Parts: sequence; C-alpha cells; structure tokens
Amino acid sequence: HYMVLPIAKSISLEIVIHVFLIGAFTFAWARYWKMPHAAATFAGVLMMFCGPYALRMVAGHLSLISAWPWAVLALLCVDAYIDTRRLLYALIGAGALALAILAGHPQAAVEAGFVLAIYAALRCTQSGVWFRAVPGMLTIAIVPPLLSAVQLFPALEIIHETTRSAGMDYDAATSYSLPPENLLTLVAPFMLGDAQRLPYWGRWLLWEASLYVGTTALALSAFGVLRSRERARWIWLGMAVFIVVIALGRYTPVFGILLRVVPGFDLFRGPGKFAIFAVMFVAMLAAAGAREILQLPRRTWPFALVLAALSATAIVLAFGVRNAFGEGTWSDLISLLQPGWEASKRLPANFTFLSAQFAAYS
Repeated sequence: HYMVLPIAKSISLEIVIHVFLIGAFTFAWARYWKMPHAAATFAGVLMMFCGPYALRMVAGHLSLISAWPWAVLALLCVDAYIDTRRLLYALIGAGALALAILAGHPQAAVEAGFVLAIYAALRCTQSGVWFRAVPGMLTIAIVPPLLSAVQLFPALEIIHETTRSAGMDYDAATSYSLPPENLLTLVAPFMLGDAQRLPYWGRWLLWEASLYVGTTALALSAFGVLRSRERARWIWLGMAVFIVVIALGRYTPVFGILLRVVPGFDLFRGPGKFAIFAVMFVAMLAAAGAREILQLPRRTWPFALVLAALSATAIVLAFGVRNAFGEGTWSDLISLLQPGWEASKRLPANFTFLSAQFAAYS
C-alpha cells in the first residue's frame, strides 16, 4: 500500500491493521482456551488499547506496533503445538516470529523470542511433553531466522559497524526502565501527567513507562486466579509478574543478571518495552476471570447487581468531587512543580482519542 497511497495514509493504514491484528490474535488465543466470546473480546480490546501498546501510536513507533501482534500469534501456536504436537502449528508460530523480525525492530523480536522460550518451557513442564515437543520447538527457533534472512543477515553484518557492537554498559542498557512508581499507571494512566493537559513529571518518557490496563482488567485477573480452574492460570500469572520485574530494569537486580547471561540483551536499551508482554498474560487472566463471572449461578446475580450499584455510586461521587474542587486542581499542582514545561512538548491533539479509550476501562 506504500506504493499507491500517500505516506501519511499508508502509515495510518499500517497502524490500523496491526491494532486489529493484536486484538484478533488475542481473541483467538483466548478462544483456544475455551473462553466465551465476550471474555475473549474483552481480552482483545484490552490488548488493543492498553498503555504499553496504544501510547506507541502517539509516539509513532511503527516498527514496535507492527512487531508485537505476531508475538501473540506465536504464543497461541506454542500452546496449540504442545497440546496437539501438530507440526503445522509450529510452522505458523515460526512464520509469526519471522514477521516480527521483518517488522524492523530487532529488540522486539529478541524479547518476543525470550518470552516465548520461557513460556514454552513452562508449558512443556506442565504438560510433561518435553521430548515429544522438541521437533516443534526447534522449528520455532530455527525457521524464523531463515525466513527473514534477507533482512536479518545484512543487519547482523552491519551491527559490527555500530556503537553497540561491543555491547552496551549497564547504565545504557537499563535506561528507560519502568520506574517503580509508574506501577501506579496500572490503574491511573495519567497519575504522573499525560503530556497534553498535564506535563509528564515521571522518569523517562510516558510511552516507555506506562503499564495501564485498568481496574476492570486487574479485578478480572484477580478473580480469574482465585476462582478459575484453568490449569495454565498460574503460568500466566508467573509470566506476568516475572516480565514486570524484568521491565523494572535497573530498579531490581534481575535485569542485571539477564544482561550478563542472555545473549543479545546487551545490544538494546529500554527494559520497559517488556511491559507489553506482561499485558498479554494479564489479558488471558482477565478473560479467565470474565468467564467465571459469566458462568456464575443465577442466584449470585443479585449480589453482582449490588456490586454494580455500589460501583455506579462511586463513579457519581467521583464526578461530584471533581466538580466541587475543579478538574484544574491536579493540573495546577503539577504545573507548579514543573513551571518550565512548555506547550511545545505536548502530545498531538489526537491523543484525546486514546484518553477516551483508556477512560473506558476505568
């Protein structure tokens, strides 16, 4: 489409296609685990508009937007292969990883491969199919570099002429780590500013340090862990927590260990990019929680309606407090903390669209 459309429209079309794909692949992954359509849809929408993904649209990180959907498809294929050991699923997973490489962001492909390897190991251990899964796992590991060789091998040759050829030191590799205080963005995306109405006063950049999924997704995830009988839920929970710890980068010792032992980690910076992979597993936990709620006996629905009424009351009270004190209070406070913040540093005006999407989850 870049050959026939203006560049701006082509970029927009590519973003739309991959936003749809990450939602569709997440939906398919949830459906593979027998989630109801409503729960799978929620998981897909969560992936499409979560903070780690949606904010990349604002920043214009096209290669990341294009690479990450294929990681979800690869995770689905790993599950399908381990359960059925049909080589077709391994080949599709290998093709997905190859497309992640061809998206043009090597870090995203390396991180996807790392997450996929750990997830595959845990699933093989859980299912007890270590040796029988070897052919498919080797296929997923070996075929992607061959399929993407036309782009990958020249890039590997050029890397020796770059400043990163000898690896990055610890300070450089751990720059743009997810700050611990930014864990607040799980439920309050603009607590540290939105760089539009409020200056972002957190560390690093807003799109590198957001983990927003919303209170609904977190509540459903907790419900899924506690009530679901899904055998993989503990793996999903462990993967989500472990990946968040990796995303914290320099703020925990874990990333420093990985930096020394995992090949390729010292070629990249920005551990915070790992956050998107944590959201993938949170989406599955949220779908599991939604399934449990949808399957509740009818006699429990009055209790659910009472909770819904209390939630609605809390929302009304929140709006009342905002109207009483004015929505500029928080903005004035942050502006006072950062008086030198200039309007030229604000995000584009279309950021309000994403803000509306984020608000839908709260």
